[in-house]
Amino acid sequence: MRITCADNEARASILLNESVCLCDLGRFAEAVETASTALQLLPAESPTRPYAEFSLACAHQLNSQLELAAQELRAFLQQHQVLLNTGDHAQLRRDAQHRLVATLITLGHSTEPLFLLEILQAEATSPSEKAELHYREAEVNVIIGHQPRALELFQQALSGTLDLRFVARAHFGIGQILFQRREFQLALAEFETAEQLGTQNTPDHEAYVNWLRATRDELQKISHETVI
Repeated sequence: MRITCADNEARASILLNESVCLCDLGRFAEAVETASTALQLLPAESPTRPYAEFSLACAHQLNSQLELAAQELRAFLQQHQVLLNTGDHAQLRRDAQHRLVATLITLGHSTEPLFLLEILQAEATSPSEKAELHYREAEVNVIIGHQPRALELFQQALSGTLDLRFVARAHFGIGQILFQRREFQLALAEFETAEQLGTQNTPDHEAYVNWLRATRDELQKISHETVI
């Protein structure tokens, strides 16, 4: 039986949908394998190929293969630059840029994320996207040591329509800055909010609990010293 290009396109589309479902289920390694198989089925000229490349990069990001994901997202944006600046594909470009910003920040980069954030901010339309961009810029300012600006941006993000995924993290970021300033009572309130809003049994929530405990310890030391 002869397998045609149309057969491969159809099979690749099924695999890409399966990869998305696997990501939703948290089965990221399987999602990577499935998206890789889909990409191998598609020739360079296939209109489906850009979506397959993006899906694979997303799967690598979710699977904590961050350096590889960053490389793939950069290549995706560069290789399909013309396509991604036309019509309906502009949103795909923006999605890829958002993904790349998040990945680079996690890797500790600052210059490239700031450049991408400028592009995204110039085009942002929804209140939720604007709030998310403030949050991301705050993270970059933490990396480069601009704590006052980071604090301001975290607060701007929270005063906007910030997606619930980032609300606890923003309170946590504010708490860390206040802790470093030794404003422990204010930091405690931020860590308590982060701990209450965060999803339990996650690395983020564990960090909230640890910083909450450390802040209470500092306050107890200060109280003890005052009594003495």
